[in-house]
Amino acid sequence: MFKSLFLLIVLVLCGCMARTSVNSMASPDNRGEQYHRILVEFPTSNLDWRKTTEQTFVERDSTFVASYALFFPGRQYTNEEIAAIDRENGIDAILVISTEATGISTETMPSQTSTACGAATDGYSTAAACATRTTGGETYRRPWANWTTKMWDLRSGAVVWMASASTGGNAFANWHTVMHSMVGSTINKLRNDHMITNGHS
Repeated sequence: MFKSLFLLIVLVLCGCMARTSVNSMASPDNRGEQYHRILVEFPTSNLDWRKTTEQTFVERDSTFVASYALFFPGRQYTNEEIAAIDRENGIDAILVISTEATGISTETMPSQTSTACGAATDGYSTAAACATRTTGGETYRRPWANWTTKMWDLRSGAVVWMASASTGGNAFANWHTVMHSMVGSTINKLRNDHMITNGHS
């Protein structure tokens, strides 16, 4: 019983460690077309960030394919090579994520000082003593990031969906927490905008 309650508390806390707000827009030319095999790319020189972000999309929804798994970041590909690899893997759209800005906000909680006094007697004399206690004053560091996302239809080459997002974490969050929140919110937006189907997790 205690173990189950503890796990529930941990899951609730993890889910609240970062929140993402997403605004999105689908192209009016899309006419309700949905995509079933999307190459997701996070073009950054930080390989840990790139692999983790792209792989999280894949783990959350099998519609997505990580670009690093098909295209080695350490080499250049010709347009013909890119097109051939996309065809071989059935790619029908490309989703590109970009960070507009990232940072850490610092927040210091207000402090409060309280004094308590007491007296003690041994029958002959009385002694008074006071103790001062300070609470609060802790400083918290909260990571945040702003993102933009665009999706291209491979057949037409046109942008069919775009979004802007802002993610903020709490004092227990790190960059991976912020990124996981962004990925989940982006996938939900794509579903709500009917760009991908449900049930591919």
